[in-house]
Amino acid sequence: MLEWLSSEKAQELFAGLNLEYPANPGVELDPIVAAWGEFEADQINVSEAGRLQVEAVMLMDRARYR
Repeated sequence: MLEWLSSEKAQELFAGLNLEYPANPGVELDPIVAAWGEFEADQINVSEAGRLQVEAVMLMDRARYR
């Protein structure tokens, strides 16, 4: 399954439909995505974001964010 998901055909489908940068570097970018420029990986520490999620949700509730 993972091999197929990373294949050019699967990445063309997923990246094209979702307007995302493809994970497979051999896949051509959708013209809309290409207009955004080069992909820059976010350096966020995902475990830190998860640790702060409860606090963030409480803040959104206090602000009545919907």
